[in-house]
Amino acid sequence: MSTLPTTGELLVTHEDLDRARDRERVRAARSGRGFSSRLRLLWLLIGPGVLVMLGENDGPSMLSYAATGVRFGISFFLPFIVLTFVMAVVVQEMTVRLGAATHRGHAELIFDRYGPFWGWFSMIDLGIGNFLTLITEFIAIRAGLGFFGVPPWAAILSALAVLYLALITHRYWTWERVTLAAAAFNLIFIPVALLAHPHWNSVGRSLLTWSPLPGSFTKDTLLIVLADIGATVTPWMLFFQQSATVDKGLTRSDIRFGRFDTILGAALASAAALAMVLATTPLFTHQMSAENFQAAEFAQALQPLIGRFGAALFALGIVEAGIVAAITISVSSAYAFGEVARKPHSLNLPLKEGKAF
Repeated sequence: MSTLPTTGELLVTHEDLDRARDRERVRAARSGRGFSSRLRLLWLLIGPGVLVMLGENDGPSMLSYAATGVRFGISFFLPFIVLTFVMAVVVQEMTVRLGAATHRGHAELIFDRYGPFWGWFSMIDLGIGNFLTLITEFIAIRAGLGFFGVPPWAAILSALAVLYLALITHRYWTWERVTLAAAAFNLIFIPVALLAHPHWNSVGRSLLTWSPLPGSFTKDTLLIVLADIGATVTPWMLFFQQSATVDKGLTRSDIRFGRFDTILGAALASAAALAMVLATTPLFTHQMSAENFQAAEFAQALQPLIGRFGAALFALGIVEAGIVAAITISVSSAYAFGEVARKPHSLNLPLKEGKAF
């Protein structure tokens, strides 16, 4: 590893230097005056919160919201989905404070506080869960690209290439900005919802009065409730945001910006989730069953109602959701492994030094 000797036995690593450069830009922005300096400071400090929330709007989650719209339309589930993101903010804000105060990732804290057994257990449990989730992300990518006639093998190889390229940027800042740009496309479901022409009075009434569940509480209703909760609050989010907070170099003085970052991410993600419900509501209106629908089938079913352009945006949104989630989930696994195995674990590492990561 390329290092620079300092006092005593301390060594300055490559990732230390990159993180110090990022902190110098933060210091310069913080010392400035005026609105532009505050805006620049905000731009430099946001990232992990927006990424974790939009990353959680993954392929399976968006399909869960789509099934909610088809099954129940504009109803009880609009404010319920907003509530799940409020819950996510409460949980994820904790990781910002832990990361900024301790400068340790979630897995590393478990390892140090509860010992190697629980440290390895949490990492292995996360790895298994993330592996299974990644399979569903690639299924979503394949299904979304299937709408455009892309063969399954080409869809999977393309997704793997994007994932690999995202992880070899050698720079946390570059990785974060590129992934943020990709995550912004999660909002593509908003124009899809507008093309579906929802009844806005019903939307407002549902959000403000929280209408009761339509019909009786059946097994299908329980499945939708559990799916929508699972679409918003998942274990990998804890590991990812706390480790990303550390990798980004946030300190205690940055906690309020990290809190805003988390709230902003939740607001954007909940807007995209609600848009997905509204986008598929026309299928509810036309009493179409969405049982066993995949992304391409949702898009095909919507095409006569919102047009080819709207259906294409829907399919592209599913592809984006799968790719961004695959990137963030993979990184959360890599962070956890590096922290527990005491291996280098930073996106600032050159490929040669961060092979394990």
